[in-house]
Amino acid sequence: MIKSALRNFIINRGFFLRNCSAQGDPSFYEIYPKTSLEEKRFFNIGPGNFKHKYWTTVDKLSDWYSEDNKNCDLEYDILKKDSLPIEDSSAEIIYSSHVIEHVWDEHAEFFMKESFRALKQGGIFRVTCPDIELAIKAVNNYDIGFFRALGYPHSLKECFAWYCSNILDPEVPGKITSEELNRIFTEKKDLHFVCEYLSKISNLEFQNKRVGLHVNWFNENKVIKMLEEAGFQIIEPSRFLQSQAAVLRDQRYFDSTFPMMSLYVEAVK
Repeated sequence: MIKSALRNFIINRGFFLRNCSAQGDPSFYEIYPKTSLEEKRFFNIGPGNFKHKYWTTVDKLSDWYSEDNKNCDLEYDILKKDSLPIEDSSAEIIYSSHVIEHVWDEHAEFFMKESFRALKQGGIFRVTCPDIELAIKAVNNYDIGFFRALGYPHSLKECFAWYCSNILDPEVPGKITSEELNRIFTEKKDLHFVCEYLSKISNLEFQNKRVGLHVNWFNENKVIKMLEEAGFQIIEPSRFLQSQAAVLRDQRYFDSTFPMMSLYVEAVK
């Protein structure tokens, strides 16, 4: 009987997967008003090469992401702290993957407040970004493999610095030396303080040109605190592809950026 039930599950699951459209199972979107689908009131902020018929893509146009920008619907630069180009209380979902580590706290906080403003009541904001706690654990365990898997070819301390700062880039004004970096690690001791210091000394003007570099750090507590200050009251740590919104559980479109280094937090207006 168990084998029969399992066999039926496998057959039905296969049928389900074969019959999902290229845009995911259409039934995932049936719960939303027709106007939300027609007007694409689902917003992906910093979407990369993402494209979906129900979603509006919002990004900063730059030479760094010139290929990805081909699918951009609305231009938006978080570093300018302008209002999101979204009407008040209109968005069903706002999704942001690996964006806030490219800006400083004041910009991330403003962005979250803007997302709260733009969401309709009951709307969902999902954010994913690098988890500094994983990087700290890697440093403490001398686990250079963690950073090598992410493409960092540097020493352990340098890898950690690149994780949260642009100050080691060869072209950045005021680039610090390896000796200076060692001094910072020695003086700050707690790696959270190292991150905070490296983020603060990162170069804003340079970041406007090299928008793909990291200049900030986050863990769950820091993200949750920002969301609380933005006005959200329902906030939960999440996990890879474990959104409460079915449309966000499609790995072809969401949570696919470096899950081995990421944290996930979801908030409801």
